[in-house]
Amino acid sequence: MKKITSLILCCIIPLATLAQEKFTTSDKSVIKHISFQKNSSGNYIKALPNFQMVDFLFLDENNDQAIEAEERSVIRFNLLNVGDGKAQDVTLSVSLKHPDVTGLVFDKDIDLGEIYSMNGKPVSIAVSGKPELVNGVAEFRIEILDQDKTNPDPIELEIPTKRFAAPHVIIASHAFYTDTTAHPELNETIYLKTMVQNIGKGTASQVQVEFILPSSPVRSNNMYHIGQLSSGESVEVKFPFILTRDYGLNPFNIAIKLSEKYNLYSENKTIALDLLKPLPRKEVHLTPLEVTDQTEVETPDENLPDVDMNIPRHLVKYSNRLALVIGNQNYQFISPLAEQNTHQVRDALVFKEYLIRVLGLKEDNIYLLTNTTADNLINHAHLMSRIALPHLEIFYQKMYPSKR
Repeated sequence: MKKITSLILCCIIPLATLAQEKFTTSDKSVIKHISFQKNSSGNYIKALPNFQMVDFLFLDENNDQAIEAEERSVIRFNLLNVGDGKAQDVTLSVSLKHPDVTGLVFDKDIDLGEIYSMNGKPVSIAVSGKPELVNGVAEFRIEILDQDKTNPDPIELEIPTKRFAAPHVIIASHAFYTDTTAHPELNETIYLKTMVQNIGKGTASQVQVEFILPSSPVRSNNMYHIGQLSSGESVEVKFPFILTRDYGLNPFNIAIKLSEKYNLYSENKTIALDLLKPLPRKEVHLTPLEVTDQTEVETPDENLPDVDMNIPRHLVKYSNRLALVIGNQNYQFISPLAEQNTHQVRDALVFKEYLIRVLGLKEDNIYLLTNTTADNLINHAHLMSRIALPHLEIFYQKMYPSKR
């Protein structure tokens, strides 16, 4: 019989009917069921719409799932009318849960007009960050308003915010070479190979490099569009040109103009070609600079699964969900677990992050017990039964030591 060495118990509980508890239901768009009955005159009452907001998606320019200063992004979802009645004069009201948060610009009122029964409309909310935006979390509140004042519960979204991190685009290295003769010759092709690199902490977008030559060399196109460079990222650009008879004085100077979105965070450079020195007759390998002072990445433990890395983030937050997570590795009447299997507390902490990021639970609604006692576990189980029954879902996970 195998010995249980890890226990994670999670109870995910809808609390929509528990108004007397401390938990609220302010963030879920709940379908309101409407009955249709004849009134005293024999006519049916008016059919009303019911709303649901589904398929939430957050898109930003550098795909890091955060609102950054000087960055444009968008929140997208579908608004459905799942009721029997037509919705009229539908508008969305978008606000911040904490109005004192500064540095955000977003659409506050969106007019959607009519939405027929069992139909929907796509919604896009433009969001951008000002230069004064700081690191934190933006908590958006989205309310639906319509002519019939059905007033469904609003949805709350949480999106990380980041202060502005400046890029720094440079020519990190360069080299000339030819594939014909060793010395530069008239009417022969010479190649200038450059390494364009972003050595700043922020992402550079709309990066371009332009090679500016004296008037006599022949070159049809000297502008290259690179696009986006993340911190530390580099791109090789190979620029061929031909020397004509009146190429001018030695050395031969080539100006390189770099630009990016803000035209503030790039360095131009002038490179001299000595026409009297031999050139390599094959393409030269360039090495980018080592960018320091970046965010350190923790080396994963080979004995642990990789589920605790790169946890995705769910936008919608549900304050009508409750969870109990237990991770025990120390027991009063059982010998200590083997050293290689003592990750039960960490497993519980990771699962708590999954509940917050993936399932949308609020941290205040998660009870985390580590190395707890039997009495404490029983007390919390009784608490769950009082709050939740009969609306109770249980997720149970046990982990066994792997055989060596």
